[in-house]
Amino acid sequence: MSAYLNLINNQRQLDQDGVEVGVSRQALDQMLISTSHLIQILDAIYDWTDMVEGAGGLTCISGVAKGHAMMESLKRNRPRIDEIVKDLRDG
Repeated sequence: MSAYLNLINNQRQLDQDGVEVGVSRQALDQMLISTSHLIQILDAIYDWTDMVEGAGGLTCISGVAKGHAMMESLKRNRPRIDEIVKDLRDG
């Protein structure tokens, strides 16, 4: 079971109102690690976007070159991103 589903489906109510819940430490750790990786990926994408804009955007040669490099990097790292998403979704 994925960490995400584990956190949703396997909570223990810790107080009378259900405000506090207990969850699997392993599922919580997995979610935190995966979330951290996704944040790093998003930050990197926005850093690349800023570089493209700083190089003149997609309307000039240097901006197009930076944009192309960004796309190539995204393609190379797709398996890693897919693995992180799969880990979150499927466990």
